[in-house]
Amino acid sequence: SFARRVLDDPGSTKTRAYRWMERITGGPNFFSAADGPRYSHVRKSVLPAFAPAQIERMISLCQVRLNEWTDLVLEPLAKSGESFDAALHLKKFTTRFIVEAAFGYIMTNEEVDTVLESFDICCASYASVLALSLPRLLLGRLHPGVRRAEQAALTLQSFARRLLQSHRKNSNSLKTVIALIDADEDYDSDVERERDLLVFLFGGYETTANTL
Repeated sequence: SFARRVLDDPGSTKTRAYRWMERITGGPNFFSAADGPRYSHVRKSVLPAFAPAQIERMISLCQVRLNEWTDLVLEPLAKSGESFDAALHLKKFTTRFIVEAAFGYIMTNEEVDTVLESFDICCASYASVLALSLPRLLLGRLHPGVRRAEQAALTLQSFARRLLQSHRKNSNSLKTVIALIDADEDYDSDVERERDLLVFLFGGYETTANTL
């Protein structure tokens, strides 16, 4: 097809509009630098993670976790009669579920809060009009907001590193996203793998939680 020829063309690259994600991941990733070879090797390597059997596994896990969340979180909140941020609670649930289903890692409450806060800080600094504010452009790293965003990005990169290390210590036969990324020999380094793990996490929790 025409679209495939465009994607596979060595000269086909994404515009700089996608480069903000590199500020979060610490460098090029398959979202920001989807030229032909890079885009295809990542897409092909993780494809088995979305086979029917794996989708069924994730749906079953989601049903279990959703029932637990309803009993332990949602119903107590509803019975209390107090208002609560439904979007935030769904983001927390979705983040925890994606990390477990795709990366085989059980997050603590503190990790969930830290990851979400770090993504929010980075998005506000790199993917909004705030990134173009004159003080930030003039002061650069001297601006406290810029330094805060850089630290948030480092926190996320450290979390991705923790995910990969945990997978290697507790690996199993499941064809999860992280297992397939780890086994993909076309990556030049673990740093590249960690960058793409963050892309999958961000893309998954942000779109799913907001849709819900």
